Amino acid sequence: MTTPLLLQNTPSSVVTYLELQTGLPATGLLFSDVTVGLKKEGGVFVAFPLTALNFTDLGSGFYEVDLTASNVDTLGSLYLSFTGATIKTSLVVAAVALSAAVPPVPPAPYVPQTTTIFGYVYDQKGSPSAGVSVLVRMITKPAIVHPLDQGILITEKFITTSTDASGFFSLDLLTGTQVEVLIADANYRRVITVPVTSSNLFDIP
Repeated sequence: MTTPLLLQNTPSSVVTYLELQTGLPATGLLFSDVTVGLKKEGGVFVAFPLTALNFTDLGSGFYEVDLTASNVDTLGSLYLSFTGATIKTSLVVAAVALSAAVPPVPPAPYVPQTTTIFGYVYDQKGSPSAGVSVLVRMITKPAIVHPLDQGILITEKFITTSTDASGFFSLDLLTGTQVEVLIADANYRRVITVPVTSSNLFDIP
């Protein structure tokens, strides 16, 4: 999915798609049904209060969340985590750019679609595990054809990251590819197909 571009210190909004635990669109949610955490570049997740004024039901499972200028005062990635008693955890990743910046013109080469896969790692005492390595190995490396018949071959074999102080990690992976995820500290290994929408690793079927 395309990463939303937000301008620094400028009121903005983001749109997310929410699903029920059953996989159906989460329609008719109120602001009180959803809990949102906000994480700025280099920071940790903090509570983002929802109200009837900043949470709008767009229909068919899509919702708009309005951000204030202070929410987008830090350059870099901005994460919004959506949780609730009846919905699957969802994550929106946006990019905060200088307010004077002009949205970039898409480059000529074809850019493959990516999906953000995220998760949390805790120890057996229920405390966040920081610095845990998460490694992804691509099993399929498809040739993606550019509209002008220029073939692109994905050759990167490994992608790595590590959990932050809250045990959180995220990776942008090629949508539709098959990958193997390894978290050695937890003796965790599985193969997944990267879905179209951002997903918690541990909720992917």
